[in-house]
Amino acid sequence: MKPPRSVTTHKIPLFGGVCWLARDRKVFERAYKVLHNCDYPDDTADSAGLVVQEPVHHNEQVVYLVGIFDHKPDTIVHEVAHTALFILKRANIDPLADSGETCAYMMEYLFNEFGAKIYNHPKKSKVSEVEYMEGREW
Repeated sequence: MKPPRSVTTHKIPLFGGVCWLARDRKVFERAYKVLHNCDYPDDTADSAGLVVQEPVHHNEQVVYLVGIFDHKPDTIVHEVAHTALFILKRANIDPLADSGETCAYMMEYLFNEFGAKIYNHPKKSKVSEVEYMEGREW
């Protein structure tokens, strides 16, 4: 099964998996239903964004579901931080190791990916996801 329409997918370099980005609550709820086969608990109706804490294995791929509903930069940064921490936790990487460089680069990458979709501008970098992450000093 594919992600619902209006969900953009973003590969996670080095650590594997994919982020599904929903830019409004209804799309987020449809994506949640695809992944979990049930409705999203409606206790967060006033949230500007959401990240499902535990990734889901879907079509042999790990999926992190991210919702950014108000499109504000502070919400993007907030949800990117959650997402990066969940990705690193799954990879058994301490986000504070090496002055937090791995976490910082993952956040930078996700911010560029999500921001490009939310603000409809092309990514600044022309390199692939893997080249982007492998070119960093770890």
